[in-house]
Order: sequence, then C-alpha cells, then structure tokens
Amino acid sequence: MDENTRYQVLRNDEEQYSLWPADIEVPAGWQPVGKEGTEAECSAYVDEVWTDMRPKSLTSAWRTPAPDRPTRIRTPGRPRPRRPARPPPPHTPTAVPAPHRPRPTTATLTPEELAMTPALHTERLDFLPYRPEHEDHFVALLRDEEVCRWMGQDLVPEPQLREVFRAILTDVYPQSRFDVWGLWLADAYVGHAEVKPTGNVDGHELVTALAPAYWGHGLGGEAVRGLLRHAADTLGLTEAYGMVGAENTASLALCRRLGFRHVRDVVADDGSVTKMLVIPVTEGRAGAAGTAPTGDPV
Repeated sequence: MDENTRYQVLRNDEEQYSLWPADIEVPAGWQPVGKEGTEAECSAYVDEVWTDMRPKSLTSAWRTPAPDRPTRIRTPGRPRPRRPARPPPPHTPTAVPAPHRPRPTTATLTPEELAMTPALHTERLDFLPYRPEHEDHFVALLRDEEVCRWMGQDLVPEPQLREVFRAILTDVYPQSRFDVWGLWLADAYVGHAEVKPTGNVDGHELVTALAPAYWGHGLGGEAVRGLLRHAADTLGLTEAYGMVGAENTASLALCRRLGFRHVRDVVADDGSVTKMLVIPVTEGRAGAAGTAPTGDPV
C-alpha cells in the first residue's frame, strides 16, 4: 500500500469506525470525524476511540437493566483497542464496514484460540466461554421480549445479534479483548456475562443477564459475585462501578446488599435516569462464594 496515501476516519450511525481515502467521496451512511493522516495515524486514532465493537443499537439495549436482566458493573482499567473497519471500495453500491485487517474464522481457530477467557465456577453457575454451537442460545436471550422490555429497548435485529456473537469468537477471544461467557446451570444455558472496558467510566464493565425462566432464584446475585471475584483475583482490579436503571428497584436493592454505594445519577436525552454505583471489588470477592440473601428477587 502507498504510504503517502492520506486517509480520513469515518463513523456511521452505529458508531462504527472506518478508514477511507481522503480524496474519495465519502460513501452514504458515513460521516468524517475530522481526523486525517496516514493509514498508521488513522488506525492509531481508531484504536484509541473505538473502545466498544458492538453497534450502538446493541450497546444502548443494555442501559436499563432489570432484576436478573443485564446488570452493569464497571471496574478501573485502560480500555483495550478495537480493530478499525473500512468501507468497501467506491464502486460498491452500499457501504458496509469490513475488517481493516483480516479476521480468522471459527473454522480456522483452535479450541484454545476460541476461548482465551477462563472458565469460572460459583456454587451453582458455570461461566463457560462461548462455542459456535451456543449461537442460538445467545440470540434467543437477547431477542426475548420480556428481557428487552425491562431494558427499555426495542428488539435488536437477529442478524445483528448473530454478527455480534460471531465477532466474539473471531475477534474478542483471539485478540483477548475482554472476557465474555455463557452462564450455565447444570446443562442449561441461563444467561450471559462479560467483564470489559467501557467508555462510560474510566474502567471495566461487568454485565450479567439471565433468561426469564431463571429469575427469582438468586442467580443474578451469584453471577455478579462471581464476576467481582474474577475482577479481584484474576484481573487484579480494586473497584467496580455499576450502572442500574432508576426504576430497576430489585437490582438496586441487590446492589445495596452487595455493598454498592451511590455515586451520581446519569440522565439520558429521553429523561431516563441511571444510577451510577461503586463498590470495592474486595467486598464483592468476600461474598463471592455465597448465595444471594433470602428473598433476593434476582
């Protein structure tokens, strides 16, 4: 590639980034962000600012967690870079992001490469790295209308969810970008969990979501404790932040029992309020092996 070629950084409505030659008309659906330079300079910029590879429509679906639905916890740490994407050549009718560098496929990855995330275990739950055969479980969880209702979001399109799942296998695990698991109770898939960097606070985010059939059994609290233990023992983190919707009274009650304290309210453009909470990870670690208190709605 000509090292003298000037590029510009583009972003689409899903907040995905791309490199594009500066002297070629910007394709439909993309907007310049004001950064131009060599390919290396633009790639470095994208690595710095693109800290969450999920499309905006999917990340927004996690902003209002509910009991045993997604519970967001963030722990301090430096965000890991995301791989930039590039729109197709100018003659392509529709601009769709493509990888800036080649990605492996699940067919070319060894089991070790597919699962850089370690397996975790609590009293009842197994946190297992995703495998290709788990795709339908993942999609069904995040396409559940009850789960989405408590999230306060519309259903994310199934093709988009499948794209995200495949990215977990072909990008997140091989590049060790962050830890992500399926939650299993015996042989049953019951939910999803993550420990990942986030741009909402200066640190990591822990996410848990359980399928409705498994609400009300204390599994939400057990999952959060397991993630806090992993954050302390494996990642060496010291503090965790939680983002919980103000109307999600059950999750807020759980966080209080775990030892979280309120930091501030975050008000969205639509007026919805999310509570930012914080807890020393060691407090969550101390209770990680226990089950949720009696009467715990999650």
